[in-house]
Parts: sequence; C-alpha cells; structure tokens
Amino acid sequence: MLKYGCAPSVVRALTAVSVSLIPLASAQAATTINTKQTSYSSANLGSSVDPIFQGGTLQIAGAGTITQDFDVQDYDTNTIDANGKAVTFSGALTGAGGLIFKDGVGGGVVTLTSSTNAYTGVTTINSGATVALSGTGTLISSSQVAVNGTLDISGTTSGATLKSLAGAGNVTLGAQTLSIGGASTTFSGVISGTGGFKLLGGTQTLSGANTYTGG
Repeated sequence: MLKYGCAPSVVRALTAVSVSLIPLASAQAATTINTKQTSYSSANLGSSVDPIFQGGTLQIAGAGTITQDFDVQDYDTNTIDANGKAVTFSGALTGAGGLIFKDGVGGGVVTLTSSTNAYTGVTTINSGATVALSGTGTLISSSQVAVNGTLDISGTTSGATLKSLAGAGNVTLGAQTLSIGGASTTFSGVISGTGGFKLLGGTQTLSGANTYTGG
C-alpha cells in the first residue's frame, strides 16, 4: 500500500556572515591660507579654503565681492594678491596679524568697506597694488600703513584715520581728509587731491612733493 504524506522538513542552521563595511571617502578638510602652497584661490573660500590667514597668499580669482569675515593671525606674510581684479571685501578683517596687498598682474583694486576691520598688524601696500577704502571702510587699528603702491580714500564717507603712514607711494584723498594719530614715521610719497591732511598726535614727517590742496 502506498502511503502519502508531507515531505520531511529540512532545517538548516544559519551561519553568521561577517560583513566589512567600507567607509566612503570623507570630504577633505578645509585648509587655512598658509604657506603649504604658493597661493589659495578666492574661488574656493567657504569650501576647501577657510578665511583664516596663517602666512599664506589669497589670490583673487575674479571681480566681485567677498563677504566672509577673515581671521588675520599673527604671521608676517599674510598676503592678498589682487591678481589684476577689482574685488571688494565687505566682511571684517580682524586679528593680531598684518596684511600685505600686492597685485601680481597689475590694474587690480582691493576695496575695503567694513567699519569693523580691526587687525592690528602692519598693512603693507606693495608697489603696483591699490587699496581703496570705501564708505566706512577703515584701517584704523593697523599699527602702521606702509604705502608703496596706492591708498585711495576718495570713496569714504568721511575720510580715514590711520595710526601712522610710511612708504614712498601715493595717497589719493579725493575730497576727503586723511587723519594721522600717534605717528612717528616718514612718508616720502605723494598725497594728492582736494582734501586735507590732519595730524592728531605724534610726529608724522612728509618728505614728498605733495599736491593736496585742502587744509
């Protein structure tokens, strides 16, 4: 006699399988503006480049406005290279360091518009470079401004005040007044414009053929 029934159940033990998870490559950490490479492009600010100066060069990639605030740390070689471009820094530049402004191509202008710029190191404007102050833009906290290129304050709302002025370049007043407080330096360049020059304290020597006509 044939007997029909259910097929016997087959039970298999499950074997634990070890799975190694391969992590995705993490995004490269942003770098400060340091001396590990020749320069850092302003196009990469906020992505691969942090707005922190640690002795390196920020090269301007194109005309426009840079809105980030910058930490200018205490390095002698912090540099902004206009690279032939017209660029505005609307954020604050603060810290214990100084800044060198240069123009590796020529014809560029770096305009500073923040009233809260407060870095305390020396400002150096190299030959061939132009730095303009506009609106309430200021360099009042910088220990010294050495102008061997051009400093233009013609676009300020009410002139500009510097602690001291040195160098052999050009200062363009327009109709504004340049005030100097606490100086003990010599400026051998040319101050021009219909604006004026005012000494608030210290001793500022002007040895160039100045042509400004204001008081």
